[in-house]
Amino acid sequence: MVGVESNPVWFAADLFFSVTYECQGVAIPWAVEKNLPVYGVDWQDYDEILRDAQRRRRALGEGTKAWVTKEALRKAGRTDCMRRKAAPTTFDAWNTPGAPLPASPTETEDVAALLEHRNTRICEQCLVLLRRYPGSRLAVVMGARHKPPLDGMLAEYDDVSVLQLTDLGGLSEEEIEASWSVRDALACLMAELDSDGPYFYPEGVNTTWAHELLEFASGRTDGAEITYLAARLLGVSGDVEASQAMLQRIPQDADGPTRHLVAGQWLQPLTIGQRARVEQGRLSEMASGAGQAREHYEAVLQMLDDKEPAPVSAGPHETSVDRIAACMDYLPRARHARCKAVLECLIRDQEQRAC
Repeated sequence: MVGVESNPVWFAADLFFSVTYECQGVAIPWAVEKNLPVYGVDWQDYDEILRDAQRRRRALGEGTKAWVTKEALRKAGRTDCMRRKAAPTTFDAWNTPGAPLPASPTETEDVAALLEHRNTRICEQCLVLLRRYPGSRLAVVMGARHKPPLDGMLAEYDDVSVLQLTDLGGLSEEEIEASWSVRDALACLMAELDSDGPYFYPEGVNTTWAHELLEFASGRTDGAEITYLAARLLGVSGDVEASQAMLQRIPQDADGPTRHLVAGQWLQPLTIGQRARVEQGRLSEMASGAGQAREHYEAVLQMLDDKEPAPVSAGPHETSVDRIAACMDYLPRARHARCKAVLECLIRDQEQRAC
């Protein structure tokens, strides 16, 4: 059996977190291909989710200009990149029994308490499945911060044996890479280049890893998405002229199959063609072309204004599925508002430079 990071009720309604690519993007397609049963084993506080949705709804369109500044974005980007560097990055590091994970810099006592309660409920759900099917094996696909606590909780039960992936025959880094798909490589490369942290603090990009991903994907696919990512990597590496030449070949209406899979991007509402236009603006800034940069940013902002998401109905949310679905419905508007705020910030920065 396979357990994934989705509440059983959500899972029945085909609802997932936007950040759990490893579940809906990897584990579930693999399990379906192998004809293995999949279950949601997560837990969330529905009332808190509903409050979050209401707060998000109130925040849309309110005072976004005040808190989005280029300095703040770069500072937050640097913090995120430093956090990434502090985390284990290899298969063995994540799967060594007892290996401690680095503390989260944003984890408050309330968040830690909620995570502990959530892990307890996840453990209970795993036990339900294992006892319903005696002698079975359950592979749990979950965010890495859940792993040490869940290992400890499940090990307390005499009828449960906790195995690490390394206990199952010495799975190696090479075997992991051999199972990769182009989709995986593109999603990882998009996360490495276009997540908010490395986007606003490009010094934090792991260029060695990014080049490995690009080499893997380039020999297996073509099109606008891989061209855009190759150009982004050239720009991050300082080859502005070569990057600009590649970006200019991308049609403005071009899009790709994986760019929407990666969460944590202010660029998320934008197509590949629109992202290419934004990147041309960023490269123009590097070449001291403030006027050209502003022109690119304003063009993309106009495109974004022309396709504003439809308003979400504030009807009654009587069931848990209704409530989480309502929360998910607000996300496109929240992402749209953030993308607009960042573009407006970039435009203001160019106006100030021109003064």
